[in-house]
Amino acid sequence: MQPDAALDEAVLIALAVLEERDLALLRRHADAAPGAPAEQAPALAPSARARLAQLRAADAAAAERRRCELLALDLVPWTDPRHPAPLRDLAAPPPLLYLRGGGPWPPRGAITIVGARASTARGRSFARELGAGVVGRGGAVVSGLAVGIDQAALEGALDAGGPAYAVLACGVDQVYPPGARPLAQRVEEAGRILGEMPIGTPPYKTHFPRRNRILAALSRETLVIEADLRSGSLLTAHRALELGRGVHAVPGAIDAPTSRGTNRLIRDGAHPLLGVEDLDLLLDGGGAPTSARAGADDLIAALGAPAAADELARRLGVPLDRLLMRLVELEAEGRVERLGGGLYARRAAGA
Repeated sequence: MQPDAALDEAVLIALAVLEERDLALLRRHADAAPGAPAEQAPALAPSARARLAQLRAADAAAAERRRCELLALDLVPWTDPRHPAPLRDLAAPPPLLYLRGGGPWPPRGAITIVGARASTARGRSFARELGAGVVGRGGAVVSGLAVGIDQAALEGALDAGGPAYAVLACGVDQVYPPGARPLAQRVEEAGRILGEMPIGTPPYKTHFPRRNRILAALSRETLVIEADLRSGSLLTAHRALELGRGVHAVPGAIDAPTSRGTNRLIRDGAHPLLGVEDLDLLLDGGGAPTSARAGADDLIAALGAPAAADELARRLGVPLDRLLMRLVELEAEGRVERLGGGLYARRAAGA
């Protein structure tokens, strides 16, 4: 596929602001038929097909490129090597990323830190400590720009020398919330501000779940500091779990609103995050995430013969507690069975 054709397709898709279902269809279409017009994707909704054709006829891609050039924005389509590989784990990866800033890209050793807007002073202080701790161990912090925990984590990372990355639910030519402009400027200087929404797109409520999937996918680990039961941070954590990422939550008082969500995450299998020193389990000191959570296929492949959990953990290079959680999940799915003597084995097809 020629670079211009790839960019044209990606810009048109992004401009359409399609539903994730349509993005997933287009991703499969692009993989199966490189270079074919996006509007030819099978099963694409008629409204999406018409919108794409309309944008192509209006040469919207060229206009969008010109706007990005004027604003000094980078455009990274999903066919570009700079499009972060972890985002390909999504069924509907962003077809185009808009980038602001001159920091390193793609992020290395990224850790996502999210939490409540209505946070406590204690929670924000811990978020700053974690942000600084990630950078001190060679990693980078990814978050939103929301007031509260997100901003505190970014501030901690930047105070420690950065880099930091902020993912927006609006066009990256804007800053939301408006009060975050000074912080956004610091992020832009040390790292990147990124998003998938076209230039000029306001922060509509429906865009935040889409932003959360990028937060979840971009990093190998997601840390949640303070969250109520109805929280975007929990959505980010659940997306991370769906992708097989590591999820960690800070426990708190059972009657505190800002701890109800994090405590439930821990109840449901997230790892308790008890202090900055726990980052040593997530980063190897060189900015590369550890194998936080064994992928299902890797684990099944390792069970060529029955094996004990501690042997599997050693073979795969993952912590034993995380491997045990993964084995429980696969056992519930019927893909693994527990034998006598503490051994695990693949479940035979049809068994």
